[in-house]
Amino acid sequence: LPFEIKTDGKVLTSGNLEVIDSTNQTVSLSTLKTPLLVFRITPSSCSMCVNRELNFIHLLSQNVDKSRIIVLTGYDHIREYFVFLKSHRLRVSVYNAVKLDLPADKSGNAYLFLIDEDHKVQHVFFPIQNDESFSKTYYENIIKKYFSIV
Repeated sequence: LPFEIKTDGKVLTSGNLEVIDSTNQTVSLSTLKTPLLVFRITPSSCSMCVNRELNFIHLLSQNVDKSRIIVLTGYDHIREYFVFLKSHRLRVSVYNAVKLDLPADKSGNAYLFLIDEDHKVQHVFFPIQNDESFSKTYYENIIKKYFSIV
């Protein structure tokens, strides 16, 4: 895939990834179905990029099992997370995790990745701000390899 970051297959487990759901409860990664496409955003993520990817994710959620796609915000304050939820009424689940134990998180940019059946991080992808064609290619390849159309 173009602009894909190769990862070492870091394993995410409940021990290093607990998230907050829309009811303000802590959820363990092990309760989520895999493979799982994750769109990670932080407060410093480009809003234009975030909105574009959220549109792609909305379209994608109409064609694949939406429980296999999540948005993972990185707000320090839970209030910001709930403001995001209210303003973006998404069809997919949205969780908050302030920090991930992933090198990509240090960039502060929005990115996507896949968690496979073994809870390994695969296919880390940073969308290009002014070119949506790379995002479209990323989604097409991920869907073909990991998801079935519903």
